[in-house]
Amino acid sequence: MGEDISDRVDYLLDHYGPEIEARNRMDQQLYDHTIKHVIPRHNSSYGSGLESDLAQFRLINGEFRLGPRDYIDFAVRKLYYEPVSGAYRRMNGLPAAGAYSRKAQPQFFARARNCYQGEDARRH
Repeated sequence: MGEDISDRVDYLLDHYGPEIEARNRMDQQLYDHTIKHVIPRHNSSYGSGLESDLAQFRLINGEFRLGPRDYIDFAVRKLYYEPVSGAYRRMNGLPAAGAYSRKAQPQFFARARNCYQGEDARRH
């Protein structure tokens, strides 16, 4: 049927492990720089009201609750919008959900480019 999951993990780590580690080091460097330099500079430029503004924000944010409108929006999105837009995307050769990137859907972008070039040629 298929290969063992540990074989797949070993393969991925062998091929991508050094790149993952390098990116993790870069992320750590960015985090350290932000903590050491960016945040203190921002805090000092903000002024003396930072702590009171932050406390007020936390108080307001802590009181947030979902209301009926939020639940209706969720239901409409999940029961109507996503199925309808997914069907429309499938009719046009795209997956029901996902990225519109050129890499993911080169045939779609080729068709769109041809259509646009056709419109452009008709205008001149």
